[in-house]
Amino acid sequence: MLTPQIPSLPTRLWLGFNASAVVVGWVMSAIDALNPVTYGVFLGLWFAASLFILHRTGLPQVRTVRWRRRWRRWPALAFATLFLLSLVGGLIHAPNNIDALAYRTPRVLHWIAEGQWHWIPAPYQRLNTRACGFEWVTAPLLAVFRSDRPLFLLNLACFALLPGLVFSSLRRFNIGGRAAWTWMWLFPGGYCFALQAGSIGNDLYGATLSAAALAFALRARHTRSTSDAAWSMIAAGLMTGAKSSNLPLLLPWLILWWPAGLNLIRRPFLATALAAITLGVSLAPISVLNHRFTGDWTGLKAEDAWIRPPGYFTCALHNAGLMSVQNLLPPINPAAGTFNRTLENALPESWKSTLDGFAENGRSAYAVRELPGEEHAGLGFGVTWLLLLQLVHGLRRSSLRLFPLNSLQTWLLLIPVLTFGPYFAKSGITTAGRILAPYYPWILPIALLAGHAATAVRTPWFRRAGIVASLLAILLLILLPTRPLWPARTLLASLLNRLPSNSLQRAHTVYDVYAHRADVFAPLRQWIPPESSLIGFITVNDAESSLWKPFGQHRLRHILPSDSIPALRQAGMTCAVLNVEDFIARHRQSPADWAAANGGRIAGTTTIQLLARDPARPFAVVVW
Repeated sequence: MLTPQIPSLPTRLWLGFNASAVVVGWVMSAIDALNPVTYGVFLGLWFAASLFILHRTGLPQVRTVRWRRRWRRWPALAFATLFLLSLVGGLIHAPNNIDALAYRTPRVLHWIAEGQWHWIPAPYQRLNTRACGFEWVTAPLLAVFRSDRPLFLLNLACFALLPGLVFSSLRRFNIGGRAAWTWMWLFPGGYCFALQAGSIGNDLYGATLSAAALAFALRARHTRSTSDAAWSMIAAGLMTGAKSSNLPLLLPWLILWWPAGLNLIRRPFLATALAAITLGVSLAPISVLNHRFTGDWTGLKAEDAWIRPPGYFTCALHNAGLMSVQNLLPPINPAAGTFNRTLENALPESWKSTLDGFAENGRSAYAVRELPGEEHAGLGFGVTWLLLLQLVHGLRRSSLRLFPLNSLQTWLLLIPVLTFGPYFAKSGITTAGRILAPYYPWILPIALLAGHAATAVRTPWFRRAGIVASLLAILLLILLPTRPLWPARTLLASLLNRLPSNSLQRAHTVYDVYAHRADVFAPLRQWIPPESSLIGFITVNDAESSLWKPFGQHRLRHILPSDSIPALRQAGMTCAVLNVEDFIARHRQSPADWAAANGGRIAGTTTIQLLARDPARPFAVVVW
């Protein structure tokens, strides 16, 4: 069987691009040079350097017969299908990930417009406080191409690298070649990976960095290679820079990396340079800035986070429930509404009151949808149940005897499992399944060893279950509301005309909302003066990147209650977009009265639906 090794050159080029994009972003920001010209030079130099490296290194020769044979086998063929579907979906659909539209892409646009990173005046501080590694990597593309359409290619590259990284890690844990080869293709079929491959979410990005840190650390541990230890260091830094919830993974990484890291410590100059780069691309810079501006390195004070678990055990129990519903239930669930009502009625009143006091979405946190979406999908039904069935297979074969308590390998495998503890004990966020995506590459080896993967993959039941899991992932990518690969709205509208029903109406609404979300504020542009270079915005956590379009022609400025409207008008602001409900709640007056008091008028109003679960809300445009 063909057993590919870790994709060293592609992975190193990818890590190098990510690290240099983050470092260049911070450096150019420090000298007020964050602009399309400098980013164009950066991309040009990086492209030329990559071509030079590829020319000097030489591309590996591909043996046609083995290449064809690999892709004819069902696990590899399933992965290739997922990759192609993700590519097509990313090409034909504009990015509509809600977090990216609300704060990840806008924060980069604010930085580029200002020429540097800065603390953005806004009513919601996620624009400032969140980890920004992924944003710095998107910045060159946004600055040069003035579009968010190419950004999905970053996640597509992550998805392409994931199988090789998984295979390398599994083989270093002495998992058989056939089992490692099979799972290298199956594992990326987890919904948190496959559904984000054509997206601009940052969970797949963090998971691939996590897998790279693990793969290079394992190889460095075996070979004592200084180069592998260095790349593992950079990957670990980037991993924390992607999301602060990845910080606990530094413990198992450090234990794996330390034996090889001693070789780096004996070379002070190299170690110092690598430490500086690693800190620069990690969570450290934004943590320092958070402490400077808010007095709290996490930034939670500025966000006024209200999620305060009443106790560690209560929070852990809640997260266990979230992980169960997000990973064990069937992905296509037409009876989701009935399930949600039944579950809510079954929960004790005391537990529902507890959830309402600290959990995001309160007692509705366990609600499931008819289809999983990239914003909330975990590892998912297919891969999760395949791993559980394999564990049952391992128990029947008593494979747990392979783990004596004094074995170093046992502790290396168990420590990543223990890192779930800090998240489970502290987080009340509903989307636990996707946020923990970077942890999954670390727990896969122990699941396969305990499940006796070497024999399981040879059984008929595993083949059948694996094919079902792969087909479900493929089907979900086709049906995915964010990037449907079928004429969803046309067919659903036709069916609604013939067979009106609440289920069909909801399905049509979901697909329709996602179809318009990428440019959700387009209806407001008819009232925005074309010459307006500065647009005011009064809202909380809406998809503001739509108002920046076309990128590079104007900029957005959040209007706070303390701002002087005459001063903003003097700075060039000729109009403002208002979320009417948010405006009334914060300013305690009607938009018409506020506009008249500031010498303006309401040019137009319309209703806009940003989320399928929420009703359409009124928005107004005020011009001066």
